[in-house]
Amino acid sequence: MNVRNILIIGRTGSGKSALANLISGTTLFIESANSVSKTKNIQIEVFPINDDTKFRLIDTVGIGDTGFTEDEVLYKLAEAVYAIRNGLNQIFFVVGGRFTKEEIEAYNLLKSVFFDEKIDKYITIVRTKFPDFNNIVKCDEDTALMFNENLELSNLLEKCNGVIHVNNLKYPEETSQKSRERLREKLLDYLITYQGTYKPNNLDELNKMISGNLFVCQKNRGKEKDLSKQIADYSRGIEDTAADNNELIANLISILESIEKEREIIRKEISDHEKEVAKKTKEFISWKQTINEAAKGIT
Repeated sequence: MNVRNILIIGRTGSGKSALANLISGTTLFIESANSVSKTKNIQIEVFPINDDTKFRLIDTVGIGDTGFTEDEVLYKLAEAVYAIRNGLNQIFFVVGGRFTKEEIEAYNLLKSVFFDEKIDKYITIVRTKFPDFNNIVKCDEDTALMFNENLELSNLLEKCNGVIHVNNLKYPEETSQKSRERLREKLLDYLITYQGTYKPNNLDELNKMISGNLFVCQKNRGKEKDLSKQIADYSRGIEDTAADNNELIANLISILESIEKEREIIRKEISDHEKEVAKKTKEFISWKQTINEAAKGIT
């Protein structure tokens, strides 16, 4: 079955996760009720569109989220790059209002370091929180305002696939769900229409550098999850054991402590490999930026 990768990026609070839920027809993606990001890790969900095609939605952490260290940002960026290692079909650049300088800088970084000039035709601006999404005149007026904001944004809008206006209300905000259903059909039709696959050499280069460490992180996270479940089970066992059964309680505590030590070792391994991924990603970005600056000097 054909799996198409859809990368969703945007500022914290722009409605990325709400958009992902709208497209998937689920509530799997964690939405926030305010400008504080709930997406602290990239979230990936796969769902079928028809008998032949599945969509893999990749919801990234928010641009400008100040809750992360530099290493954490670099690691999460690397995770997103790794998730689209087999190719990218569409980027939804989500905007909840006017574009910010931060968003434009993030786009330029993605384009110059991780992608290339060809990425423009795989990018669509999704203007969220727009109640007049069904009013063509209002949508055109809003797009015109974006064009007139600044030269960089105007260049982006001229080269990309254009702007889609949506009002991705959450389930509690619209009981009839008719608006969500219409929007979902609109977005799915749009995504199905664009059949191309984009796979720049830059992604291959970075993934070669980080894939081994990322694989260890993902494998160890599975182990950590299993160990955490065992810890919870043994903790309940201790609580449920009669207070006077000292020998059984002592045995359970001994096993629990052993599992906790093993989990701490796993967590340390995860942390070490995450730092290595962040380090290699930072080196890659610095290397690509140096190459780009040198190329500008030649031209």
